[in-house]
Amino acid sequence: RPKGVIVDHRAFANAARAALDAYGVGPRDRVLQAASLGFDLSLEEIVITLTAGATLVIRSGGPIESVQAFFDECVERRLTVLSITSALWHELTLRLADGSVRLPALIRLVILGADVARPDVLPAWQRATDGRVRLVNSYGLTETTIVATVWEAGKDALSGEWQALPIGSPLRNVSAYVLDARNELVPVGIAGEICIGGLAVARGYLDDDELTRARFVPDPYVRGGWMYKSGDRGILRSSGELEFLGRADYRVKVQGVRIELGEIDARL
Repeated sequence: RPKGVIVDHRAFANAARAALDAYGVGPRDRVLQAASLGFDLSLEEIVITLTAGATLVIRSGGPIESVQAFFDECVERRLTVLSITSALWHELTLRLADGSVRLPALIRLVILGADVARPDVLPAWQRATDGRVRLVNSYGLTETTIVATVWEAGKDALSGEWQALPIGSPLRNVSAYVLDARNELVPVGIAGEICIGGLAVARGYLDDDELTRARFVPDPYVRGGWMYKSGDRGILRSSGELEFLGRADYRVKVQGVRIELGEIDARL
């Protein structure tokens, strides 16, 4: 049962502009709009594309039958930008690595999100694409207006300390902390809860004041500011970039959709 989140226009305008700057979408781009309209990522795909004067290409619908069929559609529709789940990226990379498919020549940017991206897949991706395709990993929640942090893969390999691809640094006018149970900063390299502040923070949950008070709290580091306690576990690495470790509670994601297992338990 999805929760309604109240996002104001200022937060969304900031998110759209910040993401546009981060991704560098321009008038010559053709961007795939693949996310369901019930998924907040669809707003980013639509608004960023149209704001940049780029072409929005709406996917025909239905599940992706195969990697080859997906790439054939990319070629046919002359796509340059893909926004996909980490799980799909894993599958695409596997097929690219074994040589059974080839990445369409016009693809220049792939944006990941909605789940944990495996760092061991990155070297295979870099070899298969020969470094010509930008890869950006994003992190955010509806409560923090879609995307809050981004990380772009470089040519250098990740060190062995990374358990997942980095989620990087906050977008402009956004702050990200890793805090303990007392809302105090944890040391570098120690796991804690990812909390997001700044303009990205929504107003709260629709018709759920109790949950709003629990999750949307005063920002202890910005006078008059608010932050959202995500319930996600993360680590701030010595490089200054964040790593997403997964949930601290009883929640999972299935194809990018948040599922509260407690609700299923209660129904059973």
